[in-house]
Amino acid sequence: MLMFTRRLGEKIVIGGCVEVRITEIHKSTVRLAIDAPHSQSVVRGEVYEAVAKANRVAADAEIDEHALLADAAKGDER
Repeated sequence: MLMFTRRLGEKIVIGGCVEVRITEIHKSTVRLAIDAPHSQSVVRGEVYEAVAKANRVAADAEIDEHALLADAAKGDER
């Protein structure tokens, strides 16, 4: 892990296209402004972890193929 020390108003640049700037510093929090291309996803760590966990659960779930086919057939009858 690479660690930086930055002051208010200073920034770091990641990969030449993502800019992270320190905008506010309070007692126990730091506010960051992140400028990234629209093609680059930027989310809080806890959101990323929750989505990754949900994806793992969904990937591990067993699928009842017979029920899916039956549901599809019911949809065709309508």
